[in-house]
Amino acid sequence: MLVQAIMTSPAITVTASASVAEAARLMLDNRISGLPVVDANGALVGIVSEGVKDQLVWVDPYYGIALPPPDAETRQA
Repeated sequence: MLVQAIMTSPAITVTASASVAEAARLMLDNRISGLPVVDANGALVGIVSEGVKDQLVWVDPYYGIALPPPDAETRQA
């Protein structure tokens, strides 16, 4: 099997200036677990994955909004 068989096309991307909440919303709305981070020219500069998102935000499954995680203070220590 090739990657093209399972990839999202066109790619759903985010810029480095987007908020973590925006990235989380994109991942939630599109049911994807990672986002390529691109610059103004569309060049890849990084990747945000679901594991990182879960460390930075908490998505309320009922309201579907991104909030600071309940224990954000302890995670930053």
